[in-house]
Amino acid sequence: MQPADCLFVQLGIDIAATEKRSPSILSKKLEPGQTVVVDGVPISHWEQWKTFISEYELVCRAIPPFDRPLLVCIVYGVERSALPKGDITLGIAIWEGVLSEIDMIAYAGSRVRERGMKGVHGQLIATTVARLAQWDVVAADLLLDAETRELFLPERILGELADSYGWTKERPPSWSSGTVDIFDGRRQIHSAFLSLNDPTKEVRMRVWSSQASSLLPLIELHRRSLVRKIRHRLKLPVQIDAMVNRSMTP
Repeated sequence: MQPADCLFVQLGIDIAATEKRSPSILSKKLEPGQTVVVDGVPISHWEQWKTFISEYELVCRAIPPFDRPLLVCIVYGVERSALPKGDITLGIAIWEGVLSEIDMIAYAGSRVRERGMKGVHGQLIATTVARLAQWDVVAADLLLDAETRELFLPERILGELADSYGWTKERPPSWSSGTVDIFDGRRQIHSAFLSLNDPTKEVRMRVWSSQASSLLPLIELHRRSLVRKIRHRLKLPVQIDAMVNRSMTP
């Protein structure tokens, strides 16, 4: 179905027999300032939608800014080079580098609290999910619903997620496929895609880094507590193998 036909049918817009479904007629049939959102334009029909968007942009130029009906098209899987260029009444918003680890920790933390997890345990779960899921909320939900053991050995969950996305290790990672994004200022590869072929054990490193950031501070606090309790029993310097400690930080 052509984009114009799709919009007229879905919006229930009737036209006279002498009229043709076109961007111009659509702009007249919509209410001033009305917003129409098309979520998930099929990639197979993208070129048709791209042409329709460009034609609609030309029509909107003649309409006062606050009266223009706004058409929002959300498209997935299209290469950046295949997107139209912004123009007078056409804006292009690229979803890249939008979410950060702080966002994902906040999201995972709220889910963790709903499940009654508190303290270090809750912090560890939320941080691990954030490090693994990164910008992918679907991945975050899957990991949050998993058993703790599976979360720390997440290859099976990530492999199934990659399969559901249709990813294969033969296909190079790309922004348009969702396997690559900018996360906290760095180009990162999706953990699910890495699970298909991870020679550097990056997925395990992400799990380890979350454990280190959550548990090492706790270990240090316990170390200092122990030092205060046994300091009077120790005589400095203390030698452990080849290491000589001449002071003990409380």
